[in-house]
Amino acid sequence: MPPSQTTTRAAHTPAASRPAPDRTSRVPVVTDVSRPIEVVEATMSCRALEELFRPEQVESVGVRDGADHSRVGLITRERCLAAMSGELGYGRALLFRKPVSDLTDWAPSFVDPWWTIPDALRLAMARPRRQRYDDLLVRSQVWGCVTVASLVEHLSGELGAHADHDALTGTRDRQAWLAALAAQVSAQPDHARHVVVVVVAVDGIAATNAAYGSRVGDAVIARVAEHLRGEYVERSALGRLSGTQLALFAPLAGADELPAALARAEQVASALQTAAQAAVRRLVHDGVVPDGSVGLRVGFALAPHGTDGDALVSRALARLSLVATR
Repeated sequence: MPPSQTTTRAAHTPAASRPAPDRTSRVPVVTDVSRPIEVVEATMSCRALEELFRPEQVESVGVRDGADHSRVGLITRERCLAAMSGELGYGRALLFRKPVSDLTDWAPSFVDPWWTIPDALRLAMARPRRQRYDDLLVRSQVWGCVTVASLVEHLSGELGAHADHDALTGTRDRQAWLAALAAQVSAQPDHARHVVVVVVAVDGIAATNAAYGSRVGDAVIARVAEHLRGEYVERSALGRLSGTQLALFAPLAGADELPAALARAEQVASALQTAAQAAVRRLVHDGVVPDGSVGLRVGFALAPHGTDGDALVSRALARLSLVATR
């Protein structure tokens, strides 16, 4: 049967009793971006310290107070190089035999490994402007250090991912996907004159949530999305259209005439249906959901470039609504 008229049920297996895996994203913490640092005695000479900074990957060195080993300070590469250069270039000659305690910042900022990255960054930005970008010491059995640059880089990556992606499925969220579709259909066609939109609806989620908890329902949606992502469709974009609907659009290269484009669209829809079926079968096999509790419907719509993206989605949803779940 064609994809728009098929409903898939899971194969027989014992009813689910085990909890579904927790797909909730873990909050990033300092230990994700920190690195261990070497801690030296405060009596070490500045000449020996300079040797420690020769490898480019060494950005900071911890310094332990000889009188109080619980007191640890910090010397950054920038601090060391600035001191060694000194006024008129005489810093190295003046400091070579002096102890590193003379260069140490004995009041660095401290964080714990379990601090969240936003909390650590807030602490760094609350410091005086001159110290705002100094490294932070990480208290642990093995002393560590984290740079402000690494905090910013990691946080910007997280924000970028969460700004337009659905946390559960890892696909584009509804607004980002619709915006991408609008950009695609309005763009001047290059080697593809038609665009297909395929909607995959996962039925039975409400009943699954009621019977086994929302974590199980989330696991179903996440597994289906994972399998759909694994189905390669050239230049496509996958998104979560609603709570139980995933959608994909793709320009159909090499199918200029309508019959060829329609055949290609049916191939794409069929491939996605097969991938979704495999996801459900795996869920049943793993005991996450019982036989017959989850169904799938697949519908698609095809249009030439220049068509309104919302209208194309509406047509796919209208076709989807004609498919009865068994």
